[in-house]
Amino acid sequence: MIRKDFDTAYQFLSPGSKVANPISMFKAKIRPLEWRAIRVVEAACERDVCKVKLSLALVDKRLGGEVETVFEESWLQESGQWWLVFNQ
Repeated sequence: MIRKDFDTAYQFLSPGSKVANPISMFKAKIRPLEWRAIRVVEAACERDVCKVKLSLALVDKRLGGEVETVFEESWLQESGQWWLVFNQ
């Protein structure tokens, strides 16, 4: 995401996330954001689900500058592969 390689980032989305968010929609939701830095704050996993809390520094042109936000992602393991649940 920092490199703006949205095609590669899209490949990490879960199959269900891809159905709900075709790549054009995914790019439209992500493109206004300029990611500067990201770090893992904490992670908690149970079997095939991980909840990962992240701190993200970004420039949001809609908000007029650099902001830092904390958010949580969900990752699911299916058939030995980990997938990001994209719900923006």
